[in-house]
Amino acid sequence: MANATLDLQGFERATELYTELFAAGERYLERFPDDVAARQQLARAQRKVGQLFYASGQVDRAIQAFRESLESLRAIAEAEPDSRTALLDGALALRKVGDTLLAQGRPTDALKALETARSELEGLFEDDPQNVTLGRELSAACFWEGTVLQQLGRSRDGMNVLARSVQALRELRQSQPENHDVLRDLVTRLGELANQLMGIEERADEFETIVSELADLSLMLLERNPNSLVDQDGVVLSQLFLATIHTRAGNIADADSAYAYALEGALGMASQDSSVLHQSRVLGVRDMYAQFRLEQGDASQARDWAEENVQVQRDLARANDGDGNATYTLGSYLYSLGKAEQALGHAEAALDAFEEASDLCRELLTVDSRNSAAAILFANARRLAGAVFASREDRDAARSTLLEARAVYRSVVASSPGEKPGLDEVERLLQALDESEGK
Repeated sequence: MANATLDLQGFERATELYTELFAAGERYLERFPDDVAARQQLARAQRKVGQLFYASGQVDRAIQAFRESLESLRAIAEAEPDSRTALLDGALALRKVGDTLLAQGRPTDALKALETARSELEGLFEDDPQNVTLGRELSAACFWEGTVLQQLGRSRDGMNVLARSVQALRELRQSQPENHDVLRDLVTRLGELANQLMGIEERADEFETIVSELADLSLMLLERNPNSLVDQDGVVLSQLFLATIHTRAGNIADADSAYAYALEGALGMASQDSSVLHQSRVLGVRDMYAQFRLEQGDASQARDWAEENVQVQRDLARANDGDGNATYTLGSYLYSLGKAEQALGHAEAALDAFEEASDLCRELLTVDSRNSAAAILFANARRLAGAVFASREDRDAARSTLLEARAVYRSVVASSPGEKPGLDEVERLLQALDESEGK
């Protein structure tokens, strides 16, 4: 009844109905305190109210409802140790607490809840490794825990937990080889893990193994569902990763073909569905292809694609004012544009792009100083802007800009060792400035 009311009349009336259910349930349990099934239903209703509060933006009330649900479910599990359903519901309530805390901008608190949820799900899945619901929920819990660890700068720990999210689905697929949901989840998690591993030299072999599996399974899904946009997207993603592998191996023609295939696929999806999701995929693929073309010396094509990306993303950012992800993405495309303009020798245009990218990152860091992605983009933009100032012999501007970059690189390089080359380049440029000034 409450679900129908949610559709017809909104959150307030649905919440009222669940509140009435609480009152009736509590009265019933006063008379029949040993009715475990009734207690479990009441706890689930508490969790549903939490979802309603969360959907309506009442985050604190949502957290309170989730915690009350969790306490009830734990009590049931203690009274009935064999009640696996109660244990599963308790773990899911914990995960929802973590998701809600993360949405509230409290990643440290979210991590505690997500770690506990994942641990409880691990135990349940170990006892019942063929349970599809358990395996998928364990994988999802690992994904969110890994995501939070990444946000907190614990990249290595985050990738290890993400790897567990993949492994849980691999184990499940051994007993459920034809289950479509398990296969699709596995493709999604493989893509997420590959994205994290990309560019980490010491894990290059693992990256290639993941991408090979992703490519095979993506094509399998698409053969089963040729009109599925989700499965088309899986193939596009696998082609991007294959392009990276070909580039690393020096197979430039194969890399170019993979990028072209991915871009054609992304444009095809956008022609079928012009939603922001598919527009964004086109921009992301085109940006990666542009960076590849720039590395191969085709700066003009890279600049043209980057300009188009900036124009489209600027419109998307305006339409989603306050969306940090849209702002960050605009900054990243401006950074790509700056690099292409710099390669073409257009110093002023390059500086304009780098400065705007830096300003956007400053805005993001003002809102959340722990935003490591924005910090790294800011440092990279300041480094290249400093190099442009140095090439124009504007030493004061070059020095102040490079010092900004160095300060941020030093703050992130411990948790993001992949940024060490950027820091080294800043130190080299600063040393060259010192030498040119006779210091």
